[in-house]
Formats: sequence, C-alpha cells, structure tokens
Amino acid sequence: GCSMWNQSDPIIVSLRHTSPGNDPVAAHWSLQALEHHGSWSLDGCQLAHSDASTSTLRCSVLSNYAVLQ
Repeated sequence: GCSMWNQSDPIIVSLRHTSPGNDPVAAHWSLQALEHHGSWSLDGCQLAHSDASTSTLRCSVLSNYAVLQ
C-alpha cells in the first residue's frame, strides 16, 4: 500500500549540478508568489550539503525543487 507523508518529517532531495557555480541556494516552486503565477521561493527549504557535483536539500514543502546559483 501507499502511505501519507507525515508533514513533520523533512523531504530530502539530492540534485546533480548541470554546471559549476558558487553559493548554491535551495529553493522550491511556489504558486503563491507573483500573484499566483509562481516563482522560486527560499522559504521551507535548506541546503543540507553541497559539493562540486551534488546538492542535498532538506525541505518542509512538497513541491518542485532546484538549486539556484
């Protein structure tokens, strides 16, 4: 069967970098921004780890994720 997400547990996401960059920032897509047209939001996501090839995000929001640089 399928279980529901317990919102007290963080969502852990690892993303591979497609290009090198500096100062990575964890983000998720929010439809609440820009009058419901959507934009990247930093609220609810933290960068847990980052190296030259991968960043790991720890988020409290179920969404689409990105590492912005």
